[in-house]
Amino acid sequence: MLKKLSCFVVTAFMLGACGGGSDSPTNNTGGGSGGGGNATTYQLSLTSVGVNQCNEESPLTTSRVVIHNADFTERTVLNPNSNGQFSYSTSDSHVSFSLVSYREIEPGIFQTNIQTTISAPTTDLGVFYTNHEVDVDCGCYDDLVTVVVPDLVGEIEETTVYLGGSQTVSDVSQRTTDGVQVPLEICRNNGESIITGNVSIVPQMLSRGIMPQQFVSGMTVEASLDTTAISVNSQSANSIYKYTYSYIDGIARYSSTDSTYDDDYLYLVNEPTIDAHEINVTTSDTFYHPEFDFGFYIIARTDMHNDIASQYEMPLADVNVEKIVDVVLAEDSQYDVSGEMPSADLFRVSTALQTETMQESLVWGISMPVVGEFPNIDNWDPLEYLDTSSALLGEPDSLNLDVILVGYENAQTYDDFLINQRDFESGIFDVRFNQYELAVIVLETGDTSQFEAPLVSQRVTNLVRHNPNRKSADELASSNKAKAKLKQQLKSRY
Repeated sequence: MLKKLSCFVVTAFMLGACGGGSDSPTNNTGGGSGGGGNATTYQLSLTSVGVNQCNEESPLTTSRVVIHNADFTERTVLNPNSNGQFSYSTSDSHVSFSLVSYREIEPGIFQTNIQTTISAPTTDLGVFYTNHEVDVDCGCYDDLVTVVVPDLVGEIEETTVYLGGSQTVSDVSQRTTDGVQVPLEICRNNGESIITGNVSIVPQMLSRGIMPQQFVSGMTVEASLDTTAISVNSQSANSIYKYTYSYIDGIARYSSTDSTYDDDYLYLVNEPTIDAHEINVTTSDTFYHPEFDFGFYIIARTDMHNDIASQYEMPLADVNVEKIVDVVLAEDSQYDVSGEMPSADLFRVSTALQTETMQESLVWGISMPVVGEFPNIDNWDPLEYLDTSSALLGEPDSLNLDVILVGYENAQTYDDFLINQRDFESGIFDVRFNQYELAVIVLETGDTSQFEAPLVSQRVTNLVRHNPNRKSADELASSNKAKAKLKQQLKSRY
């Protein structure tokens, strides 16, 4: 299994670097199933943007968009304009495409990312982000803020400071009489530099919030805002991680975390300019699959409201992880995962090829409706788009297979999800998208023998992981930590 993708990458490494992408000329028009001079013309548009470690954005003019025919052959290739924007006119109301972008992971070394979307509505799909990892000077310097709690009884256990949307968590090692000193790293990406935050106080298990105010170097702030305790019941027998964010103008300003038990409390800051509160509940566990060395899953849910009841019911979806994996690995070209998570709008299958230095050299992911037919990827060879500078990271060592189900309770269709997903992730409260569910299945194999296997016909199991969106980033954090430990164990076997 997974032979086609792995052989494709290894072969490309042997051929040597092939640069940042295809030199094919832009073709901004295409045919389709509609015929005749009176056919309706639809316009597909999207923008490819790179984001550096300072959260600074720039157009990715090396990106390419490949428009696919119904059989997944290559219809045409689009080049972006100077702003990273792509545009394509067609008589098809829906079109499948692959966005190929290049993510700098070390100076001069690029990871190739292929984001394939099946049967996307032919309209404006917004911005697609690629996050670079290479170190950048963000103009950072060290500072210190003193947080005091009026009439403090007990001790401050932890302090969380938000500065311009960036978060700093302190274990309060630098205590004062009535508070703590929190070391901060101030960078140019801290934005407007409004400071907020919250403290947790033990043994009373209380929380207090910091009033939003302009940050001044070396300042002292009071954590005097009251909080409301809420109890969240996930109705899960597994261990649970619960946390909240509170938003002002779409930016997270306060947070609260909880342990693994449903009878513990989260705290919401009572600040009148807060637009909405977000509650997140996550469970995770390992599982076994005979064709992989390691299996891990995450089930998560996020609810956003203007007001949260003190006793909040938030059951997690009952997802059959093994059944979903079987669907992905089955020989049948048809699939249906709609019953595994009722709110799911999008089904994503992905793989990542990892080198011996534990860096991913190729990521190829496909997004599909929850019911449909897997694309015939034998009909498209993306070899010419591969940037093989990642061969400098080392030989292929392992493959990751990720499967994701994601959806919003009030997103009615796959089209609705694709068109509005950037709005979903904005942090701005919208009652249409106030309940989000996510299931992530992570599988990994270190069986390097498959890399020498003959090139064989493969389907969906060759597709790759897509970078998580803002909502799923926190849920995936615990997964990544667990994966890192097991990767070291895997490497010790070979």
